[in-house]
Amino acid sequence: MEKDSDRTLSPGQIVKDKYRIEKLVARGGMAYLYKGYYLGHSDFLLPVALKELLPHLARYRGVVKLFLSEARIHSHLRHANIVQLLDILIDDGRYFLVMEWVDGMDLRRLLKKLRRRRRSMPLDVAMYIFHELFQALYYAHWVKLPDASGLVHRDISPSNIMVSMAGEVKLTDFGIAHAGRRLEPFKRVLGKKGYMAPEQWDGTIGDFKSDIFSVMVCFYEALAMERPFAAEAFREPGEHMPIPIRERRPDIPEPLESLISDGLSWDPGARPSALTALRRIEDIASHYRIPLSFVNLVDLIHELGAR
Repeated sequence: MEKDSDRTLSPGQIVKDKYRIEKLVARGGMAYLYKGYYLGHSDFLLPVALKELLPHLARYRGVVKLFLSEARIHSHLRHANIVQLLDILIDDGRYFLVMEWVDGMDLRRLLKKLRRRRRSMPLDVAMYIFHELFQALYYAHWVKLPDASGLVHRDISPSNIMVSMAGEVKLTDFGIAHAGRRLEPFKRVLGKKGYMAPEQWDGTIGDFKSDIFSVMVCFYEALAMERPFAAEAFREPGEHMPIPIRERRPDIPEPLESLISDGLSWDPGARPSALTALRRIEDIASHYRIPLSFVNLVDLIHELGAR
C-alpha cells in the first residue's frame, strides 16, 4: 500500500520548472519510474525517463547516498548499449535521475508477451540481444572511473534489459552497481535472487564474473522461456546443475549450449569474460549463418506490439 509520503506525481505536473510528467510507468523497490518531457524553447519537447527515489526513503541518508551514487556512476558511462543519464534533480525534497527514454519495453515484458502467445524467442533475436548486452558489459567492466577501473552492475535481470522499437538493446539500472569499494556499507542490498550469482547470496559484492552468471540466466530464460535452476537450487548452492538448454530448445547449436553452460558455472573462474562471450557468439553466428541484426528484433517487437 502506498505510503502517504509516497504519493505519485500527477500527469501534467512540472518538476524543477523544466520537466513535465506524462505518466507513471512502474514502481520498484526503491523508485518510481515516470515518462516525461523536457520542456525546451519554442515548444521543443524531448521525451525522458524520470526515476524518483521513493519519497519515504529520502529520509535515510545512506539510501540517498546510494541513489545519488548511481548518478555519479552513470555520468561516466557513454555507450550505445547503456541507457544515458541526462540530469539529476532535487525538487522539494524529492530526488530524481533523468535518463533517455527508450521507446519499447524491457526483456521481462517481451518474454511475457511471447509466453501469452505460447511462442519461443527466435534464436537469431536472442543471440542479437545478448550480443549487444555483452558489448555493454565489456565496456562497463573496463571503463575508467575517477576512483576505480571497471564496474560491476550486480543486478542484471530481464527487467533492466531494454529493447526499443528501433531495435536497440540497452542495459539500465546501475542503482547497486559496484565501483571500487563504494558498496561496502550496503552489503545487504542485494540484487534479485533468481538471477544473482551464488557467490553473492550472502551479500558479498561479487566481481565481473558475477555479472556473467546473471546475464547467462537471462540468456537461458530468453531461449527456454524458463529459468535454468529449480527453486531448491538457490537453497542448496552447488548441488544442482542447470537443466540442459537443448532439452528445452533442440534447435540451439551445441557451441551455444556450451557457452551458456560455462556462464552458469558455480565456479566464477570457469565463466567466460564478457569479451570471450562476445567473440564466441560471433563465431557461432558466423559458423551457423545466424544473422546478428536489429531488423529481426524490430519485426518481433512490432508483431507483438510494444504498447
